[in-house]
Amino acid sequence: MKQYDLIVIGGGPAGLAAAIAAHKNGVSNLLILERDQELGGILNQCIHSGFGLHVFKEELTGPEYAQRYVDMVAETDISCYLNTMVLDVTEDKHVVAMSEDGMLVFEASSVVLAMGCRERTRAGIMIPETEEFIPCDTLLLSVGLIPENELSGQAGVKLSKVTSGPVVNESLETNVEGIFACGNVLHVHDLVDFVSEEAGNAGRNAALYVNNNGEDKIPEEIKITLSPQNGVRYTVPSEIRIGHMAEEQLVRFRVGNVYKNCYIRAYLDGERIFSRKKQVAAPGEMEQIKLKKEQLLSILEGKQKQDKHELVIQVEE
Repeated sequence: MKQYDLIVIGGGPAGLAAAIAAHKNGVSNLLILERDQELGGILNQCIHSGFGLHVFKEELTGPEYAQRYVDMVAETDISCYLNTMVLDVTEDKHVVAMSEDGMLVFEASSVVLAMGCRERTRAGIMIPETEEFIPCDTLLLSVGLIPENELSGQAGVKLSKVTSGPVVNESLETNVEGIFACGNVLHVHDLVDFVSEEAGNAGRNAALYVNNNGEDKIPEEIKITLSPQNGVRYTVPSEIRIGHMAEEQLVRFRVGNVYKNCYIRAYLDGERIFSRKKQVAAPGEMEQIKLKKEQLLSILEGKQKQDKHELVIQVEE
């Protein structure tokens, strides 16, 4: 059984960015597993432009954007297995895969889930007894995407009923210690640039976990549960551990309806900590807010003995 400090499942934009970030943060014994014959993921099919404006400050096609990360991986000693289908991931981080060389079994100290997403099937959107037959020449379906999380479920990872992706904390770590998730396997993003940004954070946090030999617990850790309410469908992350939080924490979410001339507001234990006016907030555009650690600590000062802290994010009209 081959052993690695970190195994990244998926060689698309999320997996590549996570692996590069982990490598930059001291993890050299790491492996990328990719089921396709080349790295790059879905971007290899996205020949249109519009990628890279946030990350590279220039407009690229999908293959061009992917190649930037493929080239960065090639400059390192990161191992990559192509044409390798992962069949199982266990809670103790054993990874079983099938390749041209047969069955492979790996053992990892940490795992990053970066399997991306897939289109919903026609069967997945059909409502019983509502079918109607209409003659036509061509039918085009645009029915949304869902995260690829069969492996996550096998590993014992808790999944969100809203996003179908893993429930994670501020470090993008799932309920299974040492297993992290990022990109479209976590929740479907608007821009691949944001996927890469998020995946970089997952890679850095996985590296921190590995470098600490799997010990990331802080005694008497202050925890904040994020509670989406009044029009907010979900948040990523779902929990913030103050001791592990960076100086700024990005929280991403989507609303469940179209709201005009509204406010996005956040309350920590009933005290407003964030407010932003929005002309329009809609489900098709991901929202985000930044939380400052210093501000949260100032509010929580003197409340450490409370068992629970709640951060509500909601829409107000």
